Amino acid sequence: MTADERHYLDQLLAKLDDLDPIVRRDAAMDLGDFCPKNHPAVNVLIERLRSPQQTLPDRACAALALGRIGAKACEVIPILLTLIEEMKDQADADALRLFAAEAIEKLTGEMDVLLPVACRCLADRFWKCRVSGLSLAERLLKRQPEVSHRLVPLLEPLVNDEVDEIRENAVRLLVEFEE
Repeated sequence: MTADERHYLDQLLAKLDDLDPIVRRDAAMDLGDFCPKNHPAVNVLIERLRSPQQTLPDRACAALALGRIGAKACEVIPILLTLIEEMKDQADADALRLFAAEAIEKLTGEMDVLLPVACRCLADRFWKCRVSGLSLAERLLKRQPEVSHRLVPLLEPLVNDEVDEIRENAVRLLVEFEE
């Protein structure tokens, strides 16, 4: 890593504590895009993710950044899974659940981790989580059609979802995987 790259990452780390939430968000996203897996920023992002003293948007950005970086999956995934479960009924944590689920998918390909995440997303109150859950469910069904017994019962109620995109994709998946 060059001195300029180190300096840039140090600046991004400092911006994570800025008073402006937009500056903090942009810094976390840039870290997600440019931070090497072995950089100390990874530990800072993990602590931000863990900390209930951080705002929910800051924790959501940390989740997204950690998924993009792809480091310390064994440490990060359990934190993300816990957050999804603990925040499942919290309306102001919609983005955190969504970014946590997306980060988990980037960090692992393990079916026993991804299947519960897909199930949780399909049942989520936030429509973007349900959309994400449908995409994940489709990928899992293509990879291992035998998991349909776990996913189909969660897809069926989505046929009556208030969001057109969700209804259409749920119908398509049910037709495709019930044959």
